[in-house]
Amino acid sequence: MPPPKFLDFPEAEYRRRYERIREIMTERQIDAILLTAKENLIYFTGYRTVLYDGSKFNSFICILSRDQPPVMLSPAMERFAMEQTSWIPDVRHWGMYFNPHAPDAISLITKTLKELKLDKGTLGMELGVAQRIGMSVNDFERLKQNIPRSRIIDASESLWKVRSVKSPEEIDRIRRATEITEKGIVAGWKTLREGISEREVARAIQRTMIEEDADKLAFIVTRSGFARMNMVNPPFSDYKLQRGDIMILDLGAIYRDYWSDMTRSASIGPVSEDARKVYNVLLEAQKSAFAEIKGGARVKDVVEAANGIIRKAGYEKWMLSGIGHGLGLEVHEMPRLTAVDETLLEPGMVITIEPSLYPLVYTGTIGNFLVEDIAVVTKNGCDMLTRMDREIYEAT
Repeated sequence: MPPPKFLDFPEAEYRRRYERIREIMTERQIDAILLTAKENLIYFTGYRTVLYDGSKFNSFICILSRDQPPVMLSPAMERFAMEQTSWIPDVRHWGMYFNPHAPDAISLITKTLKELKLDKGTLGMELGVAQRIGMSVNDFERLKQNIPRSRIIDASESLWKVRSVKSPEEIDRIRRATEITEKGIVAGWKTLREGISEREVARAIQRTMIEEDADKLAFIVTRSGFARMNMVNPPFSDYKLQRGDIMILDLGAIYRDYWSDMTRSASIGPVSEDARKVYNVLLEAQKSAFAEIKGGARVKDVVEAANGIIRKAGYEKWMLSGIGHGLGLEVHEMPRLTAVDETLLEPGMVITIEPSLYPLVYTGTIGNFLVEDIAVVTKNGCDMLTRMDREIYEAT
């Protein structure tokens, strides 16, 4: 009797993803793609393990062949988990006590590629933008030596072509992660008072997210007062908020592997007129960018819609980054929303819009400001996933 399957999505979902990457491999004359990175393995195979994040000793592999069924390769101890959490039936394992012909990962990869007659073809790997291979450099070099007649190329563009467009089931998970994040922010704001520390606020957010069914907290970036505002991505600290401080929260929850990412701000006491003026320009810039989003729109045009508002206000010199990014199994996915990106948006893409201004860097008196929200690209516009008010919350 075969073991039960614990698939995270219906098998049809995984097969659809596999067929899409096979189409792209055919177009680009790629014989197989060797998956080694956590997010790609989760996406294409369903296989999940806590060792993805906690251990650098093991590699986990999937060979996605264009013309043959996919194959999973596992360390011996993970074999049964791989069989039960992946839709792929062909699972092979290595380990000197269990498979003397394949004592380690590279031996088994080499053996399998030769068996499938893929050791002389074009092999795609996670070598490009926003991708990382899940093996050591030494193992990668050894693999190349073992299959000298293969042509190893970057498959990142092909992988992102599939992963960037989310299914309705994926969007539902990002939507739920966003709802959890918003409830966490509300819980954090309820704790705000003069003298409370960033750490105490973060703890209230974390507790709420877990109670609301988050897998875990993805991240919390806290910047409070002028002392910490110039640190773009610091973790929370023991800094105690003072009257007049603005706290910027950039944060997200993870729900069933999918991330949220949003930014809100609060103040201890009334917001100054100068701060309000800068922040309102950001809100207008963000609104202009969202109005430009639809299927077929160029990323650079969405970016220019926001940047044009900032430029008109005379704040261009305070811009230090792009205005957003894709979102899904990772907090930063393709496309990247920059002024030079010619990518055409497609329905089903999930993107953030996060214009930011850093006047504190230049003036030393006005704070830094961000706002970030999440939307799904549709044929004629976008569907907002974030619902929370964007105004700066004032704690009395």
